[in-house]
Amino acid sequence: MERAPGMRGFAIQPRRWVVERTYGWLSRSRRLSKDYERKVQTSETLIQVAMIRLLLARLGRGRELEKRPPKRLLSEVTERMSNALVPELSIRDFEKSLDFYVHIVGFSVVYQREKEGFAYLRLGQAQIMIDQIDKGRTWRTAELEYPLGRGVNFQIEREEIDPLLERLKRHQIELFLPVEEKWYRKNEREVGNRQFLVQDPDGYLLRFTEDLGVRPLQQGT
Repeated sequence: MERAPGMRGFAIQPRRWVVERTYGWLSRSRRLSKDYERKVQTSETLIQVAMIRLLLARLGRGRELEKRPPKRLLSEVTERMSNALVPELSIRDFEKSLDFYVHIVGFSVVYQREKEGFAYLRLGQAQIMIDQIDKGRTWRTAELEYPLGRGVNFQIEREEIDPLLERLKRHQIELFLPVEEKWYRKNEREVGNRQFLVQDPDGYLLRFTEDLGVRPLQQGT
């Protein structure tokens, strides 16, 4: 890079960093870290070899990245697997509960530790953990008697609840609350749910809902 006419003393040269960066890449090769060669032609050849090696590494890394989801998708997956609130349900029979949540309700297993009777499950944006009592670590605040989870129900929103209703009927699982349409006041509007409740093998109440949309506030509400 030539100095500008009339320039004196130190001055930052435009895009000088490109040159310095290239020197840094070349110095990673042992034969180019110092001026070992007796002939200029040998140094030129080694520079070409170093740059070919750099390009091949970049091309190979590019093919690996094509097989991976973009960073945005990776962050979305991570977010879906780490909700701020994920309930852990103490259960009595790991295999029975896992069969209910996976094969009947439709959850998928994110990961599990069979020796501990533990599984992390996901259904859409809903996430829960199940953990067999006394097989791993169990926190007891009182006797764990059926039905478990008294005083709480877990609402799980689905696009359609009819396919789940069919599976429950096929497996002869009785509903705790039959299907209903319910409208709830939300400020100056009402939001609607088509919903039902069912108990899991340990008695935990699961409330599955289907969105009915929004309507104006009804008189007398």
